[in-house]
Amino acid sequence: MLLQSREEITALGLYAREDLLDNVQLSEKELWEGLKFLAAVEIGGFWHLVDESSLLCDSSAVSEQSGGSDSHVWELDERHVCSHYANQLLSAAAKWRLDDFLEAWQQNLPSGLQASLNLLKGEVLVEN
Repeated sequence: MLLQSREEITALGLYAREDLLDNVQLSEKELWEGLKFLAAVEIGGFWHLVDESSLLCDSSAVSEQSGGSDSHVWELDERHVCSHYANQLLSAAAKWRLDDFLEAWQQNLPSGLQASLNLLKGEVLVEN
């Protein structure tokens, strides 16, 4: 299906950043913070809401890098992905023994990623 106009695209619930800024009473900074909070991702110039339980990361964890002439490569930010999984565990239980948490965290991470408390600096409090 070829969409002819901006109105047809908007009728489908697809909004570009400019459309959102025109239709909501927020500053550009507030809009960006809201999109990050909602784990929205921009695909093809339009913002989409994604179910976080089916996504490894939020929009700040993904960056597009040029992969040559017409190809694009999507890269995950290890810190954001690891933090996402750590937060899932911490929302299930507020207190953990450190060894148990590190083991559970590592088991839940996608292969190739390494659990490290350094990735959670400023995110969690570790009691001695």
